[in-house]
Amino acid sequence: MTIRRLKGVKCVCRPLAEGSVDIRRVENDVIVLSHGRSLRSGGHIQMVRSVGFFSLIVVATTLMLTAGCAQKSTPASSTQIGASGPTAEEIRAREEAERQRRIAESQLASRPATVTPGASVMDTVYFEFDEATLSDLAKNTLVRNAEWLRSHPDARVQVEGNADERGTPEYNLALGERRAVAVKSYLSSLGIDGSRLVTISYGEERPSDPGHAEEAWAQNRRVDFKSM
Repeated sequence: MTIRRLKGVKCVCRPLAEGSVDIRRVENDVIVLSHGRSLRSGGHIQMVRSVGFFSLIVVATTLMLTAGCAQKSTPASSTQIGASGPTAEEIRAREEAERQRRIAESQLASRPATVTPGASVMDTVYFEFDEATLSDLAKNTLVRNAEWLRSHPDARVQVEGNADERGTPEYNLALGERRAVAVKSYLSSLGIDGSRLVTISYGEERPSDPGHAEEAWAQNRRVDFKSM
């Protein structure tokens, strides 16, 4: 049996006979069929009035799916939005590092391939007054010196500590020794074999500048390097 649905009426039934049945109208829960027969609710056909419940479910489900898809789109992070090029400080730091690298390369290139015993090698390290602590500048110098030692694996070097004329000779000898030991220790920390380095102190006995003012004293507070 085929039932044609009228607007606002949902029909649930079991077939009564072959053929087509038209629902003409609903009167007081009585269904009038095209054959002139009528059935009340509770029989083989049960009528449920539709109130749009199914449509509401469909709309709500669609809205939930749309909202979920919208949440999946990830906004660009603040880091990406605010990303920019290097700062002025970073540019200056890179330029300074490049300048130091070029200086080190030029100094290494200017040194002779063969080392004459007793010749001055590597760069001199300077100290503050009455100090045996390495400054940042002194450490940078020793980094370059370590590169030279690596490029001359057979070279042995005498590390000579010196002091300016102020203080007693005994005190300046001890100060020069502390400076030489500090230099050797730092080179060893950079991977240089300590057996290649021999420390000695001359105190105030071998000034680089014979003057008696701060400019001369600054040149005399130093550690020199001589090949052996």
